[in-house]
Amino acid sequence: MFPVSAQDARLHAKKVVYGVELGDYSLAVDSEWLLQSGSWEHDIGGQSVRLQVDDAGGVHGFAGEKAIPVHRMFWFAWYSFHPDTSLIDQRNH
Repeated sequence: MFPVSAQDARLHAKKVVYGVELGDYSLAVDSEWLLQSGSWEHDIGGQSVRLQVDDAGGVHGFAGEKAIPVHRMFWFAWYSFHPDTSLIDQRNH
């Protein structure tokens, strides 16, 4: 119905991702992979970043001990605003 001008073939355009922003760095995590894994953690720029799935299926983000916003959206929408984003999925976790 609505044309998508910014596309990236790493995921289907309507695949749901959880996105976080840390300064100029952006990251998208495939929702299906994250919900199956339960969590993801990595060091980004010297700071530990973690996404955690709670018992109700909610996703929470942390940079160190500080909570950070996590955005749930379609891949095409996240990529439209963050074309330089990193992507975490079953191929590269």
